[in-house]
Amino acid sequence: MLTPRRIASGHVAALALAGAIGMALAPASRAADEEGMWYLNPQYGYTWLDDDRFVDDGNHFAFGIGKHLTEHMSVELNGLWTDF
Repeated sequence: MLTPRRIASGHVAALALAGAIGMALAPASRAADEEGMWYLNPQYGYTWLDDDRFVDDGNHFAFGIGKHLTEHMSVELNGLWTDF
């Protein structure tokens, strides 16, 4: 039979389990210190154009390189190539 005491103990156990899982995952969710690091970002896309345009659908490829200057600012240079 469910009594208020059993219900309360079930909630406490669920909260304890949720807290333990949260504490185990917390280190994995911290942001990495990327300041001063370089990065590359390859990109791919496909464009579907409507029939009102006089060009075909097509692929586009891009490649970028950048550097994290501070925690909140990065500089990036991108190049884009298309075949349509």
